[in-house]
Amino acid sequence: MQTVSRNYTEITGKEPTISGRQGAADTRFLNSYGHTPTVIFGPGSTAIMHANDEYVSIDDYIASIKVMALSIYDWCNAAPLVKS
Repeated sequence: MQTVSRNYTEITGKEPTISGRQGAADTRFLNSYGHTPTVIFGPGSTAIMHANDEYVSIDDYIASIKVMALSIYDWCNAAPLVKS
């Protein structure tokens, strides 16, 4: 969560809203049975999430891709890229 939060702030310039969610998500199985830390993260407003007219802006979509790519890179402790 700290990695995703830090990268969200770096990419967007905003502090993330961290909250619990009620509802069904497969993350509960990863946490409970797989002992795998899990974060649910995605673009757009939770106010319209799963609504009949659900949508995501292109800017939010691109920002979320950048946040996830950087978070995966950081989480995997990737070595710095070396230019050849």
